[in-house]
Amino acid sequence: MTKQKPGWKYIYSESLKQEIAVHLKTGWVYCKDGTRYSPKEIAMIKENKTIVTQKLHNIKKTFEGEIAKIELTASQEKEEELEIW
Repeated sequence: MTKQKPGWKYIYSESLKQEIAVHLKTGWVYCKDGTRYSPKEIAMIKENKTIVTQKLHNIKKTFEGEIAKIELTASQEKEEELEIW
């Protein structure tokens, strides 16, 4: 486990199979593998009640990309509350 620093919340992501750190003031999320999620991306993920899957994460990591839009399938739209991590 990473040494805990003040101002950060550390959790283990089951979907990503790694530790992530959330900066409590800025909202940035840093993954143990170096991938980062901006507050804008996190807001979009939460708004759409989307799970960050390993596939999505690997694409973001590989291309150092940014999530710009989330489109849900009909079955995903029927889901109730989902954990984003």
